[in-house]
Amino acid sequence: NGINLELYKKRVLEDKNKKKIVFFGRIHKKKGLEILINAINKLPDDYFQKFSFDITGPGDIDDIDYIKKLIKKKKLSGKIKLNQPISRKNKIEYLKNFDLFILPSFEEGDSIALKEALASYLPVIISEQCRMNIVKDYGAGLITKTNSTDLYNCLMKLKNLNIIDMGYQARKLIEKEYDNLNCSNRLLKIYTDIYCGKRSSPDWINEKK
Repeated sequence: NGINLELYKKRVLEDKNKKKIVFFGRIHKKKGLEILINAINKLPDDYFQKFSFDITGPGDIDDIDYIKKLIKKKKLSGKIKLNQPISRKNKIEYLKNFDLFILPSFEEGDSIALKEALASYLPVIISEQCRMNIVKDYGAGLITKTNSTDLYNCLMKLKNLNIIDMGYQARKLIEKEYDNLNCSNRLLKIYTDIYCGKRSSPDWINEKK
């Protein structure tokens, strides 16, 4: 899946004293929110002078209540803001309020929310299961294992990284690799190959040489 870049306008990033990190997606156990909260709980108090955390998205009442209770249990109510879902028509403007995107998910097929964040100039911290190691190649994000210790280490690394440069690299990644027109043309070549019985597309994998 690609991204319609016409919806995500080019912009100039501001260097802020306090960076806002957002989880933006469905609130569900498979998304790794418990890992995230446990990682945040390990962070030193002075970390929150430079970074803040928001969790925004829809979910079943039981899943949302569980996250609320976990935040309260860990005494993190002043460090994690749990928000109401944002409508589809408002999500692009909403993402502009943040500086980083985080998704420590246990399983992802092809996360549109992740690509939307990258298109919005947000560098990312994502789990290996997001299957987007390319963010590391572009210098647009960090890859974490699905445990709170590794995620904590990634969060701590942010203190020494240039978030602005990473944001521009995030946008570059989407422009080069996931522009909707480019992805559509690649898919067309695959269907043409299927129809013609060929393997000319570079997107075929695991082919015998």
